[in-house]
Order: sequence, then structure tokens, then C-alpha cells
Amino acid sequence: MKDKFHGLILTGGKSSRMGRDKSNIQLQGMTQIQRCVETISPFVSEVFISKRKDQHFSMADIAIIDDVYQNAGPIGGILSAMETYPSYSWLVSAVDLPKISARTVQELLEQFESHYESVVPTLDGHTLEPTFALYHMKVRSRLQSAFQNDQRGLQKVLIESNCKIYRTKYPKDFFNMNTPEDLRKLKS
Repeated sequence: MKDKFHGLILTGGKSSRMGRDKSNIQLQGMTQIQRCVETISPFVSEVFISKRKDQHFSMADIAIIDDVYQNAGPIGGILSAMETYPSYSWLVSAVDLPKISARTVQELLEQFESHYESVVPTLDGHTLEPTFALYHMKVRSRLQSAFQNDQRGLQKVLIESNCKIYRTKYPKDFFNMNTPEDLRKLKS
């Protein structure tokens, strides 16, 4: 399975509610970007970081993809990667999901079947988690079409695509760190 997917860590958000770049927040001795790389790299052939042009990372052996679509949200980062590497399929993880673990990644990959365009977890059977998902290269044209039609939300695109939606066994792993209060909860 490792050779089927490349890892893409989404870091291009503005972090306006947090007040600082979430990628560089330290928890348990490492930054969020380091933790993401460490978590997904055993499962993918190579890890890439999707970032805004004004962000700076220097991590050995990690390729950087500048977001072509500025201020477009996660769809912009995913499309930038898919257009830069059109033959790649992606395991996507947002940098602000600090509890994603090897078991969460393994569960996601176990859901993959080649006839799907994407695979995405749901916590409650309704709301999708599109920033931790598999995006096969086949879904690129749908994402491009949605973007060209000013549709930035991934949930609708995924629901309308040939997407496998599964209910995760690990809903607590999807804690989203968006605010200083979220960070305090993590540290307590």
C-alpha cells in the first residue's frame, strides 16, 4: 500500500483563530509539522508539505509544494499537489489534527479500494473529515470543476464523487486544534 500513495500535509491555513502558525506549535517535544511527517511517513512513498508562499519550512528530505491557489482553503492545497504531480494519489492530513496516529492512518488505508476516487472518514455518520482522507488521482477533475465554480468546500465534492465514506473507530483522534483554548485542552 505504501507505494500507492504520497503524503500531503496541509499547512497553508492562516491560523487566524489560533493567532499563530499551527505548524510550529510544539507538543510533546516536537512541532505539529514534525509530528505529522513522523505519523504518516511509514505509510506513504514520500511526504510533501503544502504551504502558503509566505510560509517557510526547512525539513531535510521533505518536498515542499507552494499553494498555487492562495486563500482557497484545503481544496487549494490538494489541487496544487494534484496539478504539480498529476500521476500521484494522496493521503492528505491537515497539520491541525494533533491526535492522528498510526492506527488512524492504518484504518484509512484499509478502506481503500481502487474503484473509489476518494476515501474519507466520518465521526458521526454525517459530517465528513475531508482534511484527513485519501484522494486518488481520478478525483482531480472533480476538484478542479468545483474550484472553477467557486465551490471551496470539500464535503459536497466528496459526497457527489465516487467516494467511500466510512465511520471511524477512533473519533477522538480527530480533535481539531484551532484556538488557544483547544491547545490548552491538549496540554492539560
